[in-house]
Amino acid sequence: DRARPEAQGPMKPNLHVHPSMRFSCTMCGKCCKNWSITFSETEKLALEQTNWVEIFPDLVGRTLWEPVKGPRGREWRFKLQENDACPFLGAQNECRIHGRFGPHAKPLTCQMFPFSFANTPEGVFAGLRFNCPGVLKTGGTPVADDPKELIHLWKELLKQSAPPNYESRVRVGGGRLEWPDVLAIEGAFQRVLGDASLPFAKRVLVLLRVVETLEGAKMEALTGARLTQLLEMVVPDFVKDEAERPMERPRVKLAEWSLFHQYLGILYLREYISYFHKPRVERLKIRFRAYGNGFRFLIQRGVMPMTGLANPVSLRDVWSQPGLPEDAECTELLERFFVWKLFAKATFSRLFFNLPYAHGVCFLAMSYGAIVWFAKASALSRGAAKVEIEDLRKAIEYVDVTLSGARKLSFYHLLVMRSLSRPGVASKIVKWFAASGH
Repeated sequence: DRARPEAQGPMKPNLHVHPSMRFSCTMCGKCCKNWSITFSETEKLALEQTNWVEIFPDLVGRTLWEPVKGPRGREWRFKLQENDACPFLGAQNECRIHGRFGPHAKPLTCQMFPFSFANTPEGVFAGLRFNCPGVLKTGGTPVADDPKELIHLWKELLKQSAPPNYESRVRVGGGRLEWPDVLAIEGAFQRVLGDASLPFAKRVLVLLRVVETLEGAKMEALTGARLTQLLEMVVPDFVKDEAERPMERPRVKLAEWSLFHQYLGILYLREYISYFHKPRVERLKIRFRAYGNGFRFLIQRGVMPMTGLANPVSLRDVWSQPGLPEDAECTELLERFFVWKLFAKATFSRLFFNLPYAHGVCFLAMSYGAIVWFAKASALSRGAAKVEIEDLRKAIEYVDVTLSGARKLSFYHLLVMRSLSRPGVASKIVKWFAASGH
């Protein structure tokens, strides 16, 4: 499912940007800390053309970059300093390379964040990563206002690597659909997620019911006008049914809870991104501690520190916390997250390799439960009586690290994802968290 479509050449990409996408850098410096910022040999040679020690005397005696084995052979990465920050991060959280020579002097990895691209036969779809505070916060500059910068990034990306590319037909149910049909399904999903007549959790449930319908249909015969007719028939019925149906807590099987706990553990482990530059013994200690904490997630027992949270939290106590408030601010953020992820083809993220479309959509839908759980953990860490918008931002940031950035998972973790990414299981998880927390 990774054949490169010939239609999207590097010079004239058919670029798609969702009209609601907005982003402005907040100068928080978060993307310059704790990350393995890699760049090519060519970029390293370009950086070496400047005498950085002469410009910034505080860099005297410091190692600025180090070699690392990458997917295309030897690469380089900035060597993080004692404060876990890039050596070029200034006192005001500014990039000193950017400040001195402009944005295009930085390695492409730095220029790209928080943007992403997915190459399809229908065009290149731009996305944003929600583990960036500038994306999480409402407001910012409309991304579509400056397409030239995105086109520049796309061209540079094609020169250096192969971004996610998708073949001409996508596995849906028991068949394969052309991309115009996939985009028709995706458009129906986006309209459901933006339907203000339903609480947000019920919008996710409608999405899962549509997925279940498509999974049970003979997709090879449902193309073009027939597919559109099916969507126009079932979606309004599902919306009406969910609007009238009370939200009741479902009965979740022990095995399903076990899988969900492991999913939370996977998200927790993916947050361990800051230890690669530590001494070998310390790295081993961090890894063993991380996997021990992953086991605690499985059994949901113990008190644990979590990245970005003020205090350690009792895993058992998280479940008794109130859930998400149904206010306009929280709903708007959830809607943005789910709609932008669908639009950016995050359901096709490298996490899913060759798994069918429904698995990706179900995993995205089920992330609602994980987001609620981590938001409750954030509120508990603060000693707050209820979840607030800042807790929701932290939770989405936590979940998005895996949804956007995972390069590979173990065979066992993929089995966990396959088992969870089913409409029936995902619906139970969404219902349980929606009915249990207000």
